[in-house]
Amino acid sequence: MRKTTKTKTSKRSGQPGDDDRTKRVKARKQLRAWLTRFGKGEIKLQTEGDVEQQAKRLISLVRKTHSQSSSAAHRRFKEIAAAVDDQIGLIDQSEKHMKMLFERLIRAAELEVDVLCPWAHLLPELEYSSKQLAVANALWHFNKDLADEWTLPLGDFARTVWGYEEKSLRTIRPAVSKFVKFITSRGVNLKVSVRFREGVYRIDCKLS
Repeated sequence: MRKTTKTKTSKRSGQPGDDDRTKRVKARKQLRAWLTRFGKGEIKLQTEGDVEQQAKRLISLVRKTHSQSSSAAHRRFKEIAAAVDDQIGLIDQSEKHMKMLFERLIRAAELEVDVLCPWAHLLPELEYSSKQLAVANALWHFNKDLADEWTLPLGDFARTVWGYEEKSLRTIRPAVSKFVKFITSRGVNLKVSVRFREGVYRIDCKLS
């Protein structure tokens, strides 16, 4: 999750948020221009360095455009990532580099989480561990009531993290345990029980 900053008051107009609003409008125009140029093939991804440079630029513009809403930024990243995925093979860009850009956008989307998530501030540390980032977001995603205790279906969790339900306990349990150990070592007390027997397939979570 990105840190939010207090809005400064414009000395010229005396209206709070004028500077931020101007920056958002400017970023929105620049984002639209980037997407148009990219769609026309004017922005070339010839090297991995090009991908990294353009990804940083794009991520910065999306975050500035949606500086007041992490959920809006999350949706925008997913939308652009989907558009990039759809264009693979259709425009004059390396498939490898297009997939790299797609993955960078997905990672950026996963970092934009609900501000009420108790481990949101730890997610930047997982930016380059896509599976652990997916575990972190999936566990919180199923806590619809923002409760201290919640349960999620094991199949739904596996599908969210790995893309399909048929995942063995030997894969699920270590991934969950690794994440719980990570956040516990940083002061977030979460207890998780993975149940996989006698027709019971679920994950029980409890914050303390």
